Amino acid sequence: MRKPRTRIGEFNQRFAIWNTTLTSDSMGGSTEAAPSAALATVWGKVEPMTGSRGLDYAQVTGFQGYTFTMNYRSDIAINYTNYIVYATRKFQITSVLNPTEGDTELQILAYEKK
Repeated sequence: MRKPRTRIGEFNQRFAIWNTTLTSDSMGGSTEAAPSAALATVWGKVEPMTGSRGLDYAQVTGFQGYTFTMNYRSDIAINYTNYIVYATRKFQITSVLNPTEGDTELQILAYEKK
């Protein structure tokens, strides 16, 4: 039996998931290099965190949090080493949740990189 998905009308925003590539620099540290292609470009829902969840997130990260909701994808591994590009804005991923544990959708928590 196929698992139910979120209604398609709710997923009306397009965003891309990119992999962070680090290269060593001459000072013994690392710098972020520009990746060549997105891991995936998906339709989803983008919402700023509000209420107590937004306040809790801001206390931990110091930034306004956003929730990116998308259909579950088993073909790519999304984690905190990735980031999201939405419109011209870049968001650092802090966690990825499978809210129902039913592999129907993913909620990605992120903050805007300045």
